[in-house]
Amino acid sequence: MYQSKTLATPAASPEAAHRFFLNKLTVETDVADVIVDSQNGPLPYQLIDGFEYWEIEGGPVER
Repeated sequence: MYQSKTLATPAASPEAAHRFFLNKLTVETDVADVIVDSQNGPLPYQLIDGFEYWEIEGGPVER
């Protein structure tokens, strides 16, 4: 019988999930928030496109 690889890893506890997403928000933002900011004048920060380069074996590679 087929066993799902997705379900092979147990779900994180609510506390671990909370920590994960809270930590993620320290380095990422929601694009909707950036859109609202851009509609209200010049951005008070610099945007960095995290998808401009792919990391392969520790070095940046242009797409």
